[in-house]
Amino acid sequence: MGITNDLIVVGPHDNIYITTYISEPDTLEGRDNSFFKTLRSTIPLLLKIKQTYIYYCESSPLRNVNISSHFKCMETTDKESISLLNNGIEYDEENEIIFVSNLVDRRIRLFNRNPNNKYHLKYLNDIKIGFPGDNLHFKKDENGNTILTVGVMGRLLDHMKFVLKSQKEGKLSGDESTYFGGVKIVIGKGTDLSNKQELVKNTKVELLVMQNNLFKGISSAYEIKDKVYMSSWADDGLLVCKLK
Repeated sequence: MGITNDLIVVGPHDNIYITTYISEPDTLEGRDNSFFKTLRSTIPLLLKIKQTYIYYCESSPLRNVNISSHFKCMETTDKESISLLNNGIEYDEENEIIFVSNLVDRRIRLFNRNPNNKYHLKYLNDIKIGFPGDNLHFKKDENGNTILTVGVMGRLLDHMKFVLKSQKEGKLSGDESTYFGGVKIVIGKGTDLSNKQELVKNTKVELLVMQNNLFKGISSAYEIKDKVYMSSWADDGLLVCKLK
């Protein structure tokens, strides 16, 4: 089992930026849920030791064939791309902007992609969302505003308690924690993303869904028309909520 989480594909040769969300891979036998292993993975978060990265993977195409034979992957070199818990990643191709979510810091980090230096991402700014955000979805609305939809959970401590209790019971825990669903982030058209004051002024963060014990472990959310579709790594199926 690996340590990678989410990825984006960038042109023209289908190269990849990919995030890691844990520092060590699981064994072939599965995840070790022992107390020692749990403690070992939790201590870096408590001590704020950054151990998750963004990798740039460059493809090597087969001769005369339009597919890649393998990828050479290296960590991006800038320190701002190293995080406590990197997770979702999205890409604004038109403006060469990369968005990376972080569960622990509860923010979206913005980078400018430099095609001339593929292993370096220029840090631009942060958007504080107030919730642990997992996967991201990017789109532009009819007015040219940037729309990011993020799958989010409640307090990270509550989530970890749910995971540990479920592991102990061998089934999903029936706790009564509040589980949030999705957050919509709207960045106004033409905003200077490197200007903190302008970004804050022109960005609106809206909680789309808040629900009690219906759907746990929300990992992704997508708003379309008057509905929000949410997926989960803990529950089966999808949760669909109609916006009021």
